[in-house]
Amino acid sequence: MLVNMNDILLPAKENGYGVGFFNAVNVEMARAIIETAEELCAPVMVGTAEVLLPITGRERVAEMVRICHAMGVTVEGELGHVGDNAGAGKLENPSDYFTDPDTAMDFERIQVISEKQTSR
Repeated sequence: MLVNMNDILLPAKENGYGVGFFNAVNVEMARAIIETAEELCAPVMVGTAEVLLPITGRERVAEMVRICHAMGVTVEGELGHVGDNAGAGKLENPSDYFTDPDTAMDFERIQVISEKQTSR
């Protein structure tokens, strides 16, 4: 069952338990995560990396977010660089860990446009 993250995170906080977040790199892995959660009656969050999705461009990502929101599904994402596996956490420029403000403003602009289109 798909639910809003607040529906699983707020009860977890109130009752002192954690909710696992699992990255799925393919459909089989996502199914295994969901089936196991169902067997255990345990909430989980399933995610993936944008490099694994055939979606490119901010407009297409914004469209995917709009579709998810229309179905009541919350979406979480990162803008810019996330982590540094290859460099073991030692980027040449530490500010590369931070989201570029121009990228964030551009994403916000696209979200506002998408939300206006949804409300029509």
